[in-house]
Amino acid sequence: MCRNSYSLQLIGFPEASNFRGNPRVADIYLGEFMRLYRHFAFRDWLTQHPGADEVQVGHLGETDQWWKRYFGDSFESRQRSYFAS
Repeated sequence: MCRNSYSLQLIGFPEASNFRGNPRVADIYLGEFMRLYRHFAFRDWLTQHPGADEVQVGHLGETDQWWKRYFGDSFESRQRSYFAS
């Protein structure tokens, strides 16, 4: 994921210099940043869509077809490969 502690300092993690040379800790910080970003991006989307109560949300599939979009040549596949490496 992120191997550059300076990049993390730029996005608001001043403690990033403490784990210079420790990619495992850098990956943990980046993972936490992504989790928080997605959480607040969704909340921001909700405030901009007043009819969000009527939005149809997806539910877990009852078949084993859900995984197919994460393999092949799709956005989800590239995203999976990026974050898994």
